[in-house]
Amino acid sequence: MLDVPEGCDDGNTTTGDGCSNVCLLEDGEPCANDAQCESTICDTIESDACEPANSCGNGALEAGEACDDGNAEAGDGCSAGCLFELGAGPCTDHAQCESSICDTVVSDTCEPANSCGNGALEAGEACDDGNADAGDGCDAGCLLELGAGPCTDHAQCGSGVCNTMAAAPVCAAPIGCGNSVLNDDEVCDDGNLKHGDGCSQSCTLENLWHGGGGCAVNRGSDSGGPEWLLSLLLLPLVLRRKVRATRSR
Repeated sequence: MLDVPEGCDDGNTTTGDGCSNVCLLEDGEPCANDAQCESTICDTIESDACEPANSCGNGALEAGEACDDGNAEAGDGCSAGCLFELGAGPCTDHAQCESSICDTVVSDTCEPANSCGNGALEAGEACDDGNADAGDGCDAGCLLELGAGPCTDHAQCGSGVCNTMAAAPVCAAPIGCGNSVLNDDEVCDDGNLKHGDGCSQSCTLENLWHGGGGCAVNRGSDSGGPEWLLSLLLLPLVLRRKVRATRSR
């Protein structure tokens, strides 16, 4: 007679015959719920049998597992190690994914490592917004787009130019006055389009008397002084650059 809370009773207290010495079903025996099993695990997802505890594929979600679909097969969304496979989820952190990458920015699914658009900032990337779309500040190659930032060097920008002289450094066009890069047709470029700071809006020298010339000298006053002397010393260098630029055309 089967008494509660027995899962089985074969009339003996021998182990290894399917019914344990405490009258609970042993591993591999058909079951309907966890309470019937000596292991306390009944795989009701796939086998409908008692299975070992703390093992991937027993149908129970246990410590260290992100999923458990009752088997140890790959390619069904839950790996043989009970972690989410690519495209599976939802995941909340990298540890739940076989690839070690959970895109928590956009998809909340596991995505390949070392790939742009997986939501994780990896080597060689300046940004990763979880997609490969253009026009959102982070391009399909995971580099910052024009006007996006902050950037610290040219390699972070899809344009190849980071305006590091701006108050808030952002990626700028490769050619154009105000990008902090001295192009062939420019005499100066101080990273802005302001006038009165020594380098004009067209990247030409302003009044040298006031310490201009596109150099890193601030205007302290309009009365000359050290800035005026430094500008005079730099004038021959500027003129030689203009001559070389003219001859190379």
